[in-house]
Amino acid sequence: MEMTEVIQYKSCFTDLTFRHVSKCLQAYDSGELLSSIIWGAVFVEALLKDILFELDKKEHDVELNQLIRDLNYFIQNRNDVLPSKNKNMFRDIHNRCNEIRNKRNRLVHDTGVERGSLEVDARDVHENILQIIKQYIKTDIAKKKQQENKAANYRGTDVTEPTFPIFISSITPHTFEQGDFINSFCDKLREIGVKPIRCVLTDFDKKDPMGKVRDTIEACNAVIIIGLERSHVYYYRDKEGSMYESESVHRKYTSGWLQIESGIAIALKKPLFVLCQKDIHSDGIFDRSWNSYLPIEIDMPLDIDQQNVVMMLQKIREFVANYKE
Repeated sequence: MEMTEVIQYKSCFTDLTFRHVSKCLQAYDSGELLSSIIWGAVFVEALLKDILFELDKKEHDVELNQLIRDLNYFIQNRNDVLPSKNKNMFRDIHNRCNEIRNKRNRLVHDTGVERGSLEVDARDVHENILQIIKQYIKTDIAKKKQQENKAANYRGTDVTEPTFPIFISSITPHTFEQGDFINSFCDKLREIGVKPIRCVLTDFDKKDPMGKVRDTIEACNAVIIIGLERSHVYYYRDKEGSMYESESVHRKYTSGWLQIESGIAIALKKPLFVLCQKDIHSDGIFDRSWNSYLPIEIDMPLDIDQQNVVMMLQKIREFVANYKE
């Protein structure tokens, strides 16, 4: 399982447990190796509490060592609540949790065991986390949690599924943080009745990718541009060979596809909403000065609850409420 794939299974976890695994994967992504190991242990502790609660409907407010022993008890002795078809998956989860606990303990406590390489330990913990998730999402407990979360999302609403199509133009995320932000933003849109539409290009679209993008945008009621970092230029020279030549460092760009898709949206007279990281280069649809669609800037680290994002979602909510064909 790839790190960015984890986001697809967010609904299999409680909010707190997914928040812990997010911290773990983001820390590993950014090279904060010790932090990623600690958060990995915190994640498996929360996950084991969730699993054990589903097995016996009791809170297990104990430390990680005891949680691992409790899960082993159910694997060994409780066929009545842990069907045999799930046992191998839970046995693998148990063993990997135990390995993560041992690495955490060796790093933060004087266990009498020689410490290994931080890089190696962090990589091992990272790989174990991804394998634990891969096994967990196949279990009946994860599937039940997914159904409960889906039901909760639409409880008290007039619709079971969002029906108002809005095209989402953004990069293909290459970090967990980016993927989690885009996914969370789309979840917020669904809560206000918006059906987020992404254009997924396949090998069959190579001869006319613009045509597929245009047709997809044309079928939507509006377009949201989310400019996240794709490239970081550490040194650059502008207008080389002219009297206006200049040199500087650090410039961040998003994907050129966002410029193309925003241009198509404007040509089709589609309403446009623009979000971008505060440090994305001011150019094209992200120009802060010459622009009919002034970008709303997002602070780093990415946070779905920051004020500017909430403000943008409110504007979209008002647009949906007042939309006329």
